[in-house]
Amino acid sequence: MGINQHVILEDEEWQVKGDGNMQATKVFDSQEEAVSYAKEISTYEKSKLIIHDEDGEICKKYDYMKEPQ
Repeated sequence: MGINQHVILEDEEWQVKGDGNMQATKVFDSQEEAVSYAKEISTYEKSKLIIHDEDGEICKKYDYMKEPQ
C-alpha cells in the first residue's frame, strides 16, 4: 500500500500532497489537472485519492488500493 494522495487548494494553487508531507509533490493551476496527476500516483502506488474543495473540506474519495480485475 502506498501513500494516500490529497488534492488541496493552498496559496491559490491546487496542490498534490502525500499523507504527512509538508511540501507539495506538484502544483497546478486547476483542480482538474491536480486530480488527474494524483490519480496516476494513486493508481501506481495502490493508495487512496482524497479530493478537497476550495474550503478544505473533503468532497470526494477514490480507492485504488486493490488490483484491477
